[in-house]
Amino acid sequence: MAYIYLAGRPLSESHTTVIEGATAAVEHATEQMSFRSHQKESRRGKFRATDSGVSSGTGNVRPHMLKMYSDQAPVLQELFQNKDMLRISAYVNSAFKGFAPDLHDLYRDELKAVMDKDKSLRPPFLGSVFACAAINFPPDVVAIPHRDHLNLAYGWCSITPLGHFDHKVGAHLVLPELELAIQFPVGSTIFIPSAAFTHYNTTFQEGETRSSITQFSAGGIFRWTAYGHQLKREAEAACVQGKKWWEKGKGLDEFVSCLDSKLNCHWTNDFLLLRKSRWPSG
Repeated sequence: MAYIYLAGRPLSESHTTVIEGATAAVEHATEQMSFRSHQKESRRGKFRATDSGVSSGTGNVRPHMLKMYSDQAPVLQELFQNKDMLRISAYVNSAFKGFAPDLHDLYRDELKAVMDKDKSLRPPFLGSVFACAAINFPPDVVAIPHRDHLNLAYGWCSITPLGHFDHKVGAHLVLPELELAIQFPVGSTIFIPSAAFTHYNTTFQEGETRSSITQFSAGGIFRWTAYGHQLKREAEAACVQGKKWWEKGKGLDEFVSCLDSKLNCHWTNDFLLLRKSRWPSG
């Protein structure tokens, strides 16, 4: 059984202004940034992107802050402190808490645990339970099929697109294993288990622009705290028994909305789900 959450967005007119403000903030940051070659293309696609926040599990022995280049740091910090970006992050966290409180609390508690041990660690967005955030910069964010294998295996990644595009024509979120494409409007949010399922987005019309914010947490953070803030081999050498919350899949038992026998999801009127026979060609 697979679980996704189509969280949509607040329906108030004020949130439309928030989306426009966040889009403008990311566009302004793009103009100020000097991107390195490895930030212009990755296994996620050929577009400019930066990852910021706390990570673990990529050869590092402990949770650490991802490197921020000195010339980029002021631009990114201003972006993460932008009031409209913070409003979007707050909604993402509220939606997460409202639909999957146990899983939300697991993310919150494990992030707090590593931050309590190392005061230099902090998430990009103040108050977020997600340890990391990726800013995918405009104008042409088209992700290719990929899985985010370093994220918590059964956890969630939030995706919030920004920009100027017609979501009924293009920029659909595609989940191949589910044979599903989702019309994905600007400013709406979807949660997916990005480590477990392949995902990408389709192209959009000429003259349109798309950027996005994704928030996630590395599985290595949860493993680090489970073994008493040390590596597994160090814990085993010291005869420390790791916490085994992963055997129970904490948080998975609270997904109850059912679309059909293959897909559990919650959705709003923002979205139209297209089965494979109706997928766009792009």
